[in-house]
Amino acid sequence: MHCEHYYVRLLLQAGHADQAMERTQLAKRFAQRSRSERAQVLASIAEGLSEIHCGQIDIGLTRLKHALELSRGGLRATLHDALAALIKATTSRASPTPRSCTCAKSNGCIRMGCRRSIDAPPHTISNASTAP
Repeated sequence: MHCEHYYVRLLLQAGHADQAMERTQLAKRFAQRSRSERAQVLASIAEGLSEIHCGQIDIGLTRLKHALELSRGGLRATLHDALAALIKATTSRASPTPRSCTCAKSNGCIRMGCRRSIDAPPHTISNASTAP
């Protein structure tokens, strides 16, 4: 499981968000099978980072903050990973690199498939509290 977590991070660093999202799903399955809280936190970190790279910034940051809370609450072994991921995610938000995520509806469910697009506009965040 730990290998999948780090592999997802390497894929994201290399710009392969679509492959990272696929590996994230595999990491989540491994974590569920292992019934290890540590593995589930690491899978959550990988998923949060993948979501941020796909443009789902709010969801990804929320997932990373939750992983950090779990780490502080007793899973000290994952504290460094959670903090590093949250710092990386926060600094990558300011990055001018455009990221996009395409959604495909399949059998009434929404399936996410990340694709980097050179000509895609950067993801914008709208704050619901400032909307008229």
